Amino acid sequence: MMTTETQRHRALLPWWVGESAKRRLMAPLPAAAWRDSLIAITDLGLSAAELDADWLPGVALQEVEAAFAASGLRPIALHATVDQALEAGSERLGQWATLGLRYWIVDECDGSESTLRRLDNLAAGAGLTALLANHAGGWPDAAELGRVAEDARYPHIEAYYDPAAAVARKRHPFLAEMMAGPLKRAVRIVRLRDALFAGGGEVLPDLGNAELREVVSALEARSYAGWYALSDFGEGPYRDRLAAVHAAVTAMLDQL
Repeated sequence: MMTTETQRHRALLPWWVGESAKRRLMAPLPAAAWRDSLIAITDLGLSAAELDADWLPGVALQEVEAAFAASGLRPIALHATVDQALEAGSERLGQWATLGLRYWIVDECDGSESTLRRLDNLAAGAGLTALLANHAGGWPDAAELGRVAEDARYPHIEAYYDPAAAVARKRHPFLAEMMAGPLKRAVRIVRLRDALFAGGGEVLPDLGNAELREVVSALEARSYAGWYALSDFGEGPYRDRLAAVHAAVTAMLDQL
Protein backbone atom coordinates (compact mmCIF):
# COMPACT_ATOMS: atom_id res chain seq x y z
CA MET A 1 0.00 0.00 0.00
CA MET A 2 1.27 3.47 -0.87
CA THR A 3 2.33 5.46 2.19
CA THR A 4 0.70 8.77 3.04
CA GLU A 5 4.09 10.47 2.69
CA THR A 6 4.52 9.06 -0.81
CA GLN A 7 1.02 10.16 -1.80
CA ARG A 8 1.75 13.66 -0.55
CA HIS A 9 4.94 13.95 -2.55
CA ARG A 10 3.37 12.55 -5.70
CA ALA A 11 0.58 15.09 -5.44
CA LEU A 12 3.21 17.82 -5.62
CA LEU A 13 4.84 16.44 -8.76
CA PRO A 14 4.21 17.88 -12.22
CA TRP A 15 3.14 15.42 -14.89
CA TRP A 16 6.58 15.55 -16.54
CA VAL A 17 8.57 14.53 -13.49
CA GLY A 18 9.67 11.24 -15.06
CA GLU A 19 10.94 13.01 -18.16
CA SER A 20 12.85 15.49 -16.02
CA ALA A 21 14.52 12.69 -14.05
CA LYS A 22 15.39 10.80 -17.24
CA ARG A 23 17.37 13.82 -18.47
CA ARG A 24 19.58 13.45 -15.38
CA LEU A 25 20.42 9.77 -15.73
CA MET A 26 24.10 8.93 -15.60
CA ALA A 27 25.62 5.68 -16.89
CA PRO A 28 28.61 3.83 -15.41
CA LEU A 29 31.58 4.00 -17.78
CA PRO A 30 34.31 1.46 -16.96
CA ALA A 31 37.87 2.28 -17.99
CA ALA A 32 38.28 -1.18 -19.54
CA ALA A 33 37.11 -1.14 -23.17
CA TRP A 34 35.81 2.38 -22.62
CA ARG A 35 35.41 3.19 -26.31
CA ASP A 36 32.85 0.43 -26.86
CA SER A 37 31.09 1.28 -23.60
CA LEU A 38 30.91 4.95 -24.58
CA ILE A 39 29.07 4.00 -27.77
CA ALA A 40 26.66 1.81 -25.80
CA ILE A 41 25.86 4.74 -23.51
CA THR A 42 25.25 7.27 -26.27
CA ASP A 43 23.18 4.74 -28.26
CA LEU A 44 20.70 4.87 -25.36
CA GLY A 45 20.50 8.65 -25.67
CA LEU A 46 22.41 9.25 -22.43
CA SER A 47 24.84 12.14 -22.16
CA ALA A 48 26.44 11.78 -18.71
CA ALA A 49 28.84 9.21 -17.30
CA GLU A 50 30.11 8.01 -13.93
CA LEU A 51 33.72 6.84 -14.23
CA ASP A 52 35.07 3.92 -12.22
CA ALA A 53 38.19 3.96 -10.07
CA ASP A 54 40.46 2.67 -12.85
CA TRP A 55 40.19 5.92 -14.82
CA LEU A 56 42.28 8.11 -12.53
CA PRO A 57 45.53 6.10 -12.55
CA GLY A 58 45.07 4.26 -15.84
CA VAL A 59 43.72 6.52 -18.60
CA ALA A 60 45.41 9.54 -20.16
CA LEU A 61 43.23 12.61 -20.50
CA GLN A 62 44.38 13.20 -24.05
CA GLU A 63 42.95 9.83 -25.08
CA VAL A 64 39.44 10.64 -23.93
CA GLU A 65 39.03 14.37 -24.37
CA ALA A 66 38.34 14.20 -28.11
CA ALA A 67 36.10 11.14 -27.75
CA PHE A 68 33.98 12.79 -25.08
CA ALA A 69 33.69 15.97 -27.12
CA ALA A 70 32.71 14.11 -30.30
CA SER A 71 30.08 11.99 -28.56
CA GLY A 72 28.63 14.76 -26.39
CA LEU A 73 29.18 12.60 -23.31
CA ARG A 74 30.04 14.44 -20.09
CA PRO A 75 32.06 12.79 -17.32
CA ILE A 76 30.12 14.01 -14.29
CA ALA A 77 31.60 11.89 -11.49
CA LEU A 78 34.75 9.88 -10.87
CA HIS A 79 35.23 7.11 -8.31
CA ALA A 80 38.54 7.07 -6.45
CA THR A 81 39.80 5.88 -3.10
CA VAL A 82 41.39 8.39 -0.75
CA ASP A 83 44.83 6.97 -1.53
CA GLN A 84 44.26 7.18 -5.30
CA ALA A 85 43.12 10.78 -5.07
CA LEU A 86 45.97 11.81 -2.77
CA GLU A 87 48.50 10.15 -5.05
CA ALA A 88 47.03 11.90 -8.09
CA GLY A 89 46.85 15.25 -6.32
CA SER A 90 44.58 18.23 -6.80
CA GLU A 91 46.26 19.25 -10.08
CA ARG A 92 45.48 15.91 -11.75
CA LEU A 93 41.92 15.94 -10.40
CA GLY A 94 41.56 19.52 -11.57
CA GLN A 95 42.50 18.47 -15.10
CA TRP A 96 39.50 16.15 -15.09
CA ALA A 97 37.37 19.06 -13.97
CA THR A 98 38.24 20.84 -17.22
CA LEU A 99 36.40 18.02 -19.04
CA GLY A 100 33.24 18.70 -17.05
CA LEU A 101 33.86 16.52 -14.01
CA ARG A 102 31.97 17.85 -11.00
CA TYR A 103 32.17 15.13 -8.36
CA TRP A 104 34.78 12.85 -6.85
CA ILE A 105 33.02 9.85 -5.30
CA VAL A 106 35.07 8.64 -2.34
CA ASP A 107 34.99 4.85 -2.38
CA GLU A 108 36.53 4.31 1.05
CA CYS A 109 36.80 6.58 4.08
CA ASP A 110 37.51 5.93 7.74
CA GLY A 111 35.40 8.88 8.86
CA SER A 112 38.08 10.47 11.01
CA GLU A 113 38.16 14.25 11.28
CA SER A 114 41.69 14.37 9.85
CA THR A 115 40.70 12.32 6.80
CA LEU A 116 37.57 14.36 6.19
CA ARG A 117 39.62 17.57 6.32
CA ARG A 118 42.07 16.14 3.80
CA LEU A 119 39.21 15.15 1.49
CA ASP A 120 37.63 18.57 1.77
CA ASN A 121 40.90 20.37 1.06
CA LEU A 122 41.77 18.11 -1.88
CA ALA A 123 38.35 18.55 -3.45
CA ALA A 124 38.52 22.32 -2.99
CA GLY A 125 41.96 22.48 -4.61
CA ALA A 126 40.69 20.53 -7.62
CA GLY A 127 37.50 22.57 -8.01
CA LEU A 128 35.37 19.49 -7.28
CA THR A 129 32.87 18.32 -4.68
CA ALA A 130 33.76 15.13 -2.82
CA LEU A 131 30.81 12.78 -2.36
CA LEU A 132 30.77 10.27 0.47
CA ALA A 133 28.59 7.21 -0.10
CA ASN A 134 26.64 5.15 2.42
CA HIS A 135 27.74 1.53 2.67
CA ALA A 136 26.08 -1.80 3.31
CA GLY A 137 28.41 -2.32 6.29
CA GLY A 138 30.90 -0.14 8.11
CA TRP A 139 31.12 3.64 7.96
CA PRO A 140 29.07 5.56 6.98
CA ASP A 141 25.46 4.51 7.18
CA ALA A 142 22.85 6.87 5.76
CA ALA A 143 22.41 8.83 9.00
CA GLU A 144 26.17 9.37 9.40
CA LEU A 145 26.41 10.33 5.73
CA GLY A 146 23.76 13.01 6.12
CA ARG A 147 25.40 14.48 9.21
CA VAL A 148 28.85 14.74 7.64
CA ALA A 149 27.51 16.12 4.36
CA GLU A 150 25.78 18.94 6.24
CA ASP A 151 28.71 19.66 8.55
CA ALA A 152 29.85 23.25 7.96
CA ARG A 153 33.45 22.23 8.67
CA TYR A 154 33.50 20.36 5.35
CA PRO A 155 31.96 22.66 2.73
CA HIS A 156 33.25 20.57 -0.19
CA ILE A 157 31.81 17.23 1.00
CA GLU A 158 28.28 16.18 0.11
CA ALA A 159 26.36 12.91 -0.34
CA TYR A 160 26.03 10.04 -2.80
CA TYR A 161 23.05 7.94 -1.72
CA ASP A 162 22.76 4.21 -2.45
CA PRO A 163 19.30 2.98 -1.33
CA ALA A 164 20.31 -0.66 -1.84
CA ALA A 165 23.01 -0.26 0.80
CA ALA A 166 20.28 0.72 3.24
CA VAL A 167 18.37 -2.43 2.29
CA ALA A 168 21.46 -4.48 3.19
CA ARG A 169 21.24 -2.98 6.69
CA LYS A 170 17.54 -3.97 6.86
CA ARG A 171 16.55 -0.31 6.85
CA HIS A 172 13.82 1.28 4.76
CA PRO A 173 15.67 3.56 2.32
CA PHE A 174 12.94 6.17 1.93
CA LEU A 175 11.31 7.20 5.22
CA ALA A 176 13.79 5.72 7.68
CA GLU A 177 17.06 6.60 5.96
CA MET A 178 16.57 9.52 3.58
CA MET A 179 13.61 11.55 4.78
CA ALA A 180 14.15 11.31 8.53
CA GLY A 181 17.42 13.26 8.60
CA PRO A 182 19.58 15.77 6.71
CA LEU A 183 20.47 13.37 3.88
CA LYS A 184 17.54 14.55 1.75
CA ARG A 185 19.11 18.01 1.64
CA ALA A 186 22.71 16.91 1.05
CA VAL A 187 22.36 14.27 -1.67
CA ARG A 188 23.77 15.14 -5.09
CA ILE A 189 23.70 11.71 -6.75
CA VAL A 190 21.30 8.83 -6.10
CA ARG A 191 22.39 5.40 -7.23
CA LEU A 192 19.34 3.63 -8.69
CA ARG A 193 20.35 0.22 -7.41
CA ASP A 194 17.81 -2.20 -5.99
CA ALA A 195 18.05 -5.17 -3.63
CA LEU A 196 15.90 -7.50 -1.56
CA PHE A 197 15.48 -7.60 2.20
CA ALA A 198 15.19 -11.38 1.90
CA GLY A 199 18.67 -12.66 1.14
CA GLY A 200 20.12 -9.25 0.26
CA GLY A 201 20.55 -10.03 -3.42
CA GLU A 202 20.64 -7.25 -6.00
CA VAL A 203 17.84 -7.17 -8.58
CA LEU A 204 16.86 -4.96 -11.48
CA PRO A 205 15.66 -1.50 -10.43
CA ASP A 206 12.05 -1.36 -9.21
CA LEU A 207 11.95 -5.10 -8.45
CA GLY A 208 13.29 -4.96 -4.89
CA ASN A 209 12.92 -3.16 -1.57
CA ALA A 210 15.02 -0.05 -2.22
CA GLU A 211 11.89 2.13 -2.56
CA LEU A 212 13.32 3.84 -5.63
CA ARG A 213 9.96 5.26 -6.72
CA GLU A 214 9.47 6.90 -3.35
CA VAL A 215 13.05 8.20 -3.22
CA VAL A 216 12.86 9.77 -6.68
CA SER A 217 9.35 11.16 -6.18
CA ALA A 218 10.26 12.79 -2.87
CA LEU A 219 13.45 14.33 -4.21
CA GLU A 220 11.75 15.69 -7.32
CA ALA A 221 9.02 17.21 -5.14
CA ARG A 222 11.82 18.98 -3.25
CA SER A 223 13.15 20.47 -6.54
CA TYR A 224 16.13 18.10 -6.61
CA ALA A 225 18.51 19.07 -9.41
CA GLY A 226 21.07 16.28 -8.91
CA TRP A 227 21.82 13.12 -10.84
CA TYR A 228 20.56 9.54 -10.88
CA ALA A 229 23.27 6.93 -11.44
CA LEU A 230 22.43 3.70 -13.22
CA SER A 231 23.92 0.56 -11.73
CA ASP A 232 26.07 -1.92 -13.63
CA PHE A 233 24.07 -5.04 -12.81
CA GLY A 234 23.51 -8.44 -14.38
CA GLU A 235 25.37 -10.84 -16.64
CA GLY A 236 26.58 -10.71 -20.20
CA PRO A 237 28.18 -7.93 -22.23
CA TYR A 238 28.23 -4.40 -20.86
CA ARG A 239 25.91 -3.16 -23.61
CA ASP A 240 23.24 -5.73 -22.68
CA ARG A 241 23.56 -5.11 -18.93
CA LEU A 242 23.27 -1.37 -19.35
CA ALA A 243 20.29 -1.67 -21.72
CA ALA A 244 18.42 -3.88 -19.25
CA VAL A 245 19.01 -1.53 -16.32
CA HIS A 246 18.15 1.53 -18.41
CA ALA A 247 14.90 -0.09 -19.61
CA ALA A 248 13.89 -0.93 -16.03
CA VAL A 249 14.65 2.59 -14.77
CA THR A 250 12.90 4.41 -17.61
CA ALA A 251 9.82 2.19 -17.23
CA MET A 252 9.72 3.10 -13.55
CA LEU A 253 10.17 6.82 -14.22
CA ASP A 254 7.42 6.77 -16.85
CA GLN A 255 4.99 5.72 -14.12
CA LEU A 256 5.81 8.50 -11.65
